[in-house]
Amino acid sequence: MAQAALVFLPKRGALYKLAKKCYERAHAQFSFFHLTGEITDDLLAGAIQLAKLDLVYRIGPSYLSATDLEDIDSMDLADLRGLMRIIPVNEFRANRICHLNPTFGLGSQLVGGADADLILDDQIIDFKVTKNLKLRRDQFNQLFGYYTLWALNNRTDFGRVGPINSLGIYFARHGYLQRFNISELISRNEFPIFSKWFVEAACPSVRKRKRFLDSVTLKRQ
Repeated sequence: MAQAALVFLPKRGALYKLAKKCYERAHAQFSFFHLTGEITDDLLAGAIQLAKLDLVYRIGPSYLSATDLEDIDSMDLADLRGLMRIIPVNEFRANRICHLNPTFGLGSQLVGGADADLILDDQIIDFKVTKNLKLRRDQFNQLFGYYTLWALNNRTDFGRVGPINSLGIYFARHGYLQRFNISELISRNEFPIFSKWFVEAACPSVRKRKRFLDSVTLKRQ
């Protein structure tokens, strides 16, 4: 999403030039990390700047100034380093698929835009950087909503992805990944009933709903 944010900035403006430079520098730092495994301050600063650019995509360009983009707090670097130190790396090793910030095609359009944090092989994983290690109902609902958007047409912006067999919430401040097996959450017979309710709740307009369902049907064919 940070790369997409560049589209929203005036290309002749100073902020665009700085944002493009920050994006390219962060990409280079990631390549260096990929080769060496070394977590440098430059890598962490790049991640923070990408997060700021992500908000430009979600909120708008008025959110960010050049000063804001360049300002990196040393305490944020230390915090991010601490979060990375406790990541259970083996829990996040991909065998086939690793998609960051995937959207769900027509499904995302149904709710005015939605993207998950990660699809890892047959899992959809959401990240929470919360103080308390506690699963809230709204967090679970959000995660199951992502699964429903995927299931409506088995597609993300990366193309067809599937099957999705489990969902996960990673509590980043605790290094803990909570998983849920889809088969234990809802039966195959019940899911069509739920997804019908979901579409009706997300799209009260009968005409718009029919147009969406017709489009999904065409995509599946």
